[in-house]
Amino acid sequence: MKLPQAYRPILSLISNFSTLQSCFYDPAHYLKKWHIDYNPDADKLAVEEGFQHWYEAYDYHRGLWGSRAAVGEPVLSAFVIKETATTHVAWGRNPYYYAVDKAGNQLPYCDQLYMYVVENMELVKAKAMSGELTTFGAWFGLLADMPAYKENEAKGQYEAREWIMKTPAALNVSFNLTHKDPVLRKIFNDVRFRQAMSYAVNRAEIIDKMYFGKAEVFQSTVDKDCSFFKEEWGKAFTEYNVDKANSLLDEVGLKWDAAKKYRLRPDGKTMFFSMQYQPEFSASVLELIKTYWEAVGMQIDLKPIQRDLYYTKGGANELDTGIWNSDRMIELRVALPGLTKFDPGSEMFYAAPWARWLSLQGKPPAEGTLAPEEPPQEWKDQFALMDKWRTATTDEEAKTLAQQVWQFFSDQIVLIGMVGYPVTPQIVKNGLQNIPKVANLDDGLNWFKSIHPEGFYWKV
Repeated sequence: MKLPQAYRPILSLISNFSTLQSCFYDPAHYLKKWHIDYNPDADKLAVEEGFQHWYEAYDYHRGLWGSRAAVGEPVLSAFVIKETATTHVAWGRNPYYYAVDKAGNQLPYCDQLYMYVVENMELVKAKAMSGELTTFGAWFGLLADMPAYKENEAKGQYEAREWIMKTPAALNVSFNLTHKDPVLRKIFNDVRFRQAMSYAVNRAEIIDKMYFGKAEVFQSTVDKDCSFFKEEWGKAFTEYNVDKANSLLDEVGLKWDAAKKYRLRPDGKTMFFSMQYQPEFSASVLELIKTYWEAVGMQIDLKPIQRDLYYTKGGANELDTGIWNSDRMIELRVALPGLTKFDPGSEMFYAAPWARWLSLQGKPPAEGTLAPEEPPQEWKDQFALMDKWRTATTDEEAKTLAQQVWQFFSDQIVLIGMVGYPVTPQIVKNGLQNIPKVANLDDGLNWFKSIHPEGFYWKV
């Protein structure tokens, strides 16, 4: 692979599961008939299959994210999709998989993988405790659930293990810097407001109540094992100090109402914002955060919404806050363009119109899409610096630029991290072999890919 210039994220792009799927992984001999460059009748074929354009059919048959059409698509992985439905996805053993064990036996050992598709997390937990699941990684779960898992070990015939989230912030909250309400926009863009909201959070209490002490007080930043990491980034604005929070909110100009229950915006309205989150993120942790922020005068509407709606609202610049974790922050992943949560158009949606402006590069937006917005100069400089970091030609230059990039993000506290590196429950069915007692989990580690499920087998 030859590139026109140095590009440090290339190894990450090659090895990351999502980019493998969308950039380097499409079998040409299988997909050519749906692509207009190879089949002049591709649009006609797409219409026959119920699509309007060839590229819609092409994306469908690529099988991204386990779509129904992925059945039969040639893959290089250990398992090939055999069946998809709204309730489950089933994979079978790939007879052409290239890898063998030390004895020459072709991998994978297991003949089938079966995944339930369940939107209700409580139902997932119930399935795990009843013994219906071979393994279940509750990476969005809490160690507070562990007593229930341990209590049902004998009945469910499994072992509840403690794995570790390789995530500096298992939960972030961001404030929309491009908010459509000009008053909220001005407040959210005042760094003192974001500092105050961070100081108001009692992270030690969250860790004690929800993780039995098995997590770290850590700010949202790069992984602590990165070669360019600075310890102060992990500690920035993590002190629990309500007095300091209130003092900063006073400086921002958010005065208390007559009853000293809520703070008031400069236009006299109550300081209100909504926190909409996906069900897989812990409501109990968010309820604690709501309590902390109400104590410094915020009025908050906290409610769960489904992932599709969250993405739709975030992409349309209609969220007050973004709620997600800080994954992909290990050194191999953190330079990925557009794929960490510090990208303005990421799942945190702290400035979706800025991301739109960056992606268009001066081109007019398509009709009906989100209007782009040019970022302030200091943010344009930051995004340009990130591009320079990604194309650094020496490790020394890359380290210097990386520290400048992440110092800016630390100072701006654009993502407020709540809990770092928490221990999380992992259910493993009795008899399943070659699955570790302790492991790190994270999207940057490609979840289970990094612990090699092709090597799992059953003890007979």
